[in-house]
Amino acid sequence: MSIGNTRCTIVDSIIKSKTIVKACTYEGAVGGSMSYAISQLNFKLSNGNIYRTVDDATFDFNTSGKIQNLKETISLNGKTAKVVRLHHKTFKKISDKDIESRYESIKPDFSDVLQCFKYVKQDAAFCVSYEFISRIS
Repeated sequence: MSIGNTRCTIVDSIIKSKTIVKACTYEGAVGGSMSYAISQLNFKLSNGNIYRTVDDATFDFNTSGKIQNLKETISLNGKTAKVVRLHHKTFKKISDKDIESRYESIKPDFSDVLQCFKYVKQDAAFCVSYEFISRIS
């Protein structure tokens, strides 16, 4: 069980870069094995609003060590969502390839990356820093 404080970004519109950043607390669990990973986190904002995130995945690896056969179920407050990574100022999408290339440097910098749970077929999302997610995973 993880418990702590962080900053949460509520994105009313990715296209219009309409956001609110608030202090928040979180609690939940993150775990995994060689073929399974789960993250269930509840974030409570200072105004009392709660955002529940779930990322539940099964997978295996090919002979070169890359993940394959990924089956992922993601939800935000019980509704189907997907994970997107956005630049914290422009709200432009950051590709998986960009993230992977950053890991190749000695001191990868993810300070500009938000990990977001975006509702499917909506322009709204709930985000926390990528560094935060990486730290608790």
